[in-house]
Amino acid sequence: MSDDIHLLMTSLQLLSHEQSEQWQAATYARFFEQCPEGPHLWGKDDPASRAKMFNAVILAIIDNLARPDTGARNLQADLHTHQGYGVNPAMYALFLEALQVTLADTLGEAMTPEMTQAWARQTGRMCRMIDQQLAASGGDAPRTN
Repeated sequence: MSDDIHLLMTSLQLLSHEQSEQWQAATYARFFEQCPEGPHLWGKDDPASRAKMFNAVILAIIDNLARPDTGARNLQADLHTHQGYGVNPAMYALFLEALQVTLADTLGEAMTPEMTQAWARQTGRMCRMIDQQLAASGGDAPRTN
């Protein structure tokens, strides 16, 4: 797993400021395309709130690798908060997929197959953790895929 941290961090370091903004915009555009009810979940939908959530998701992925206990506790708290907003389990997987796919699109050839595989492993891992935590807390049924 330490290789995945290195690969994820390396891919993030390849992004210019402009590419980071493009990645975020592309992630939300893809997510909203696949989840039309998504934009309605924000009481205050502005660039700052989107950026905050986007960065929090990236940090959660890295935390779950670098500090698994802390990452699991933070994820549990985030899931609890998001239930109050009306987020359903399938939305997490859609957002994580959008994040992964649009990063590869944004980096183009600079994104190595190893980086792509590391992101796929870790977004898949996050989806499984979300499913497990929701099932354990009696939340909505886990997503299926």
